[in-house]
Amino acid sequence: MNQFKIYEEKDATFVDDLKASVPDVERVAQWVRERYKCEATVFPLTIRREASDMAACSDDGDFDAHIGGLDYRVDAKRWKKQKKDFTCREDFPYRKIFVVECHQWDKLKTKAMTYIIMNKKATRAVIVRGSSRWSWDAIDYYDEEKERWRRGYLCPLDHGEWVEIRLKSDGLF
Repeated sequence: MNQFKIYEEKDATFVDDLKASVPDVERVAQWVRERYKCEATVFPLTIRREASDMAACSDDGDFDAHIGGLDYRVDAKRWKKQKKDFTCREDFPYRKIFVVECHQWDKLKTKAMTYIIMNKKATRAVIVRGSSRWSWDAIDYYDEEKERWRRGYLCPLDHGEWVEIRLKSDGLF
């Protein structure tokens, strides 16, 4: 049996989900440009042809923000499949923020990653910086969608920065 068959069967929508994330990445990159008055370089999307190409197509984030002569690596995420939603720290439905799968963080070449996790409407977000890694807990959990055990990092709520994602193009200014 092909060792990657589980990914083909249990994560059959991965490529479609990845393609669908492009507008979210672009929205966060534009928000960073407007908020920090900086440049942001979005990385080209690399799509695997087969599950066995996973390692070759994995990335180290979605874009670099160029602020004050430094590059900050950013990974943009959006809640889509979660049953609950959030607008701020006070209504966040969990005691901690799920940041990233442990193996994804552990393999990063650039550990100065910043995660910007948007709510379902892409109007609010929590920013979790890699510099808070010392406060994260590793937990094992059962992924019901993929039907397997996984390990992920959780961050305390007070180590996230809770922000509004508003663009000039939203027409709200």
